Amino acid sequence: MLRRHCAAEGTDYDAIEKTCVFAFDVGDGGTKAGELVERLRRLSEQGIQTVYGRVAKVEQITPLEIMGRDVIPAIATL
Repeated sequence: MLRRHCAAEGTDYDAIEKTCVFAFDVGDGGTKAGELVERLRRLSEQGIQTVYGRVAKVEQITPLEIMGRDVIPAIATL
């Protein structure tokens, strides 16, 4: 859809940074970390280059630790 819109407007599709808003929820104790990585991988495959969002339960340190240990390294090369 974006590609068609760009063509209609005469805009270079490849010059646009593709972004989306996302909820980062690793689940209790990291139970959803693998699912989160897969969802981010699918977004990358669809052309999304940058994801903005918030980490669920950010007031606790554990979700941030899991993001740093399990999620970020897994998606760093996407």
